[in-house]
Amino acid sequence: MKIKTVFSLFFVISFLGCSQKGFQYKKINPADYFLETDYLNLYQYEIQNIQEKGYPLERSLPKGFLKDGTQDYTSYIQKALNKYHFLIFPSFPLLVNDKGLSIPSNSHILFQKDSKILMTPSSKTHYEAFKIWNVSNVKMFYPVVEGDREKHIGKTGEWGMGFHISNSENIVIYAPKVSECWGDGLYITGNKKPSQNIKIYNGIFDHNRRNGISIINAKNLTLLNIICSNTYGTNPMSGIDIEPNKNTNEINDF
Repeated sequence: MKIKTVFSLFFVISFLGCSQKGFQYKKINPADYFLETDYLNLYQYEIQNIQEKGYPLERSLPKGFLKDGTQDYTSYIQKALNKYHFLIFPSFPLLVNDKGLSIPSNSHILFQKDSKILMTPSSKTHYEAFKIWNVSNVKMFYPVVEGDREKHIGKTGEWGMGFHISNSENIVIYAPKVSECWGDGLYITGNKKPSQNIKIYNGIFDHNRRNGISIINAKNLTLLNIICSNTYGTNPMSGIDIEPNKNTNEINDF
């Protein structure tokens, strides 16, 4: 295992090893922690491109759809993800069940103001809001995920993830906000090979139960302007946890 450069330019607030008994949620102001440079200039053209030719997701929702996040629209969202490479999420919350949403290769996804994915309360030990598995060339801008930690059904397991990236490459997630997950806000791994060329900018991972971010098997990973805050619930309760699961995993070229 070799780490070449570790996490240049990131900020983490973590409650490592804190107990639930003594925990108190601390509200954070990202402006107090983020650098002045926000890296938006790197992707302004691509965001504008999605705005101009992206498909509005609400067109794929059923007639009379609700905008309050109380109706499960997982299947409708997945069909749109499978059909359209450029997709714009609506400016209201959408409820997703524990099957999660699988992101195809070559997806360009834009969340608007007030766009949000809400997780249906689950009893599963393993699940995720967004699966980025065995794909390449995915770009997501401003995604917001709120997990089910306060409404989770049952007490077992610790792997309800916001984002799960596995065996994938050339992934950009810009300004994600991931909170209230039963497990980790972001989990990066790979079974037969590491996930490669992963870039996360201006991310906020708040009040997740296990870790803010877990790095299992990754090569050429960039984390810039990252806040991991109020992480508590089940060990290790780290902001960012580098935890290869076996000796074939790589933690390399960060």
